Amino acid sequence: LSRAFRNRFVELHFDELPSGELETILHQRCSLPPSYCSKLVKVMLDLQSLRRGSSVFAGKHGFITLRDLFRWAERYRLEEQTQASQDWLQHLADEGFMLLAARVRKPEEEDTIRTVLQKHFKRAVDPESLFSLKRVSSQFSSRIDSLADVPEEFRHVVWTGAMRRLAVLVGRALRFGESVLLVGDTGCGKTTICQLFAALAGRKFFSVNCHLNMETSDFLGGLRPVRHAQQMDE
Repeated sequence: LSRAFRNRFVELHFDELPSGELETILHQRCSLPPSYCSKLVKVMLDLQSLRRGSSVFAGKHGFITLRDLFRWAERYRLEEQTQASQDWLQHLADEGFMLLAARVRKPEEEDTIRTVLQKHFKRAVDPESLFSLKRVSSQFSSRIDSLADVPEEFRHVVWTGAMRRLAVLVGRALRFGESVLLVGDTGCGKTTICQLFAALAGRKFFSVNCHLNMETSDFLGGLRPVRHAQQMDE
């Protein structure tokens, strides 16, 4: 923003939260043990010291933001309510990888995230295992017993590596009540996977096709001058 425009307002600058305060917030808000809070914050600090080549202008927030950190911790809290016991360090490492690596567009950036996670959590993160057919089936386990039981109109789906990854990531986001923005080339399965989840949940699926010249007013409506208002009232 220009200096002339900014001078019209009172600017309030807030420094970033110290690491200690972040750990306290994670502990009290998400019921995360202090040792786990420390690991999450250290991962964030390490990733913020790096830069994404595919997102240069994001600066130190290219790999992770505070919103990502709280979403990561919230997944632990929600999972702990339903799972009595498991390797929580492995769980946090896997969820962190799925959250953070899902947005990067280069394999080397994905490797960077996996290396940082393995450094602090001392657990191996295996994408092949995370996005296996078994994990895909687990996303649908509350509604069908196996992939062979999907509705007839989805039997044509070929579960390639990219499609399995898409299904697992969307399924995890839906499980934790998170919003999803799917970005990809035409025909990669974005609409199909949404239709599949909607069909399994018994929900009606709405699809709106947009084009280059569409504006917000096309969805929300707009204001137009009213002529002959008195005649219309009569």
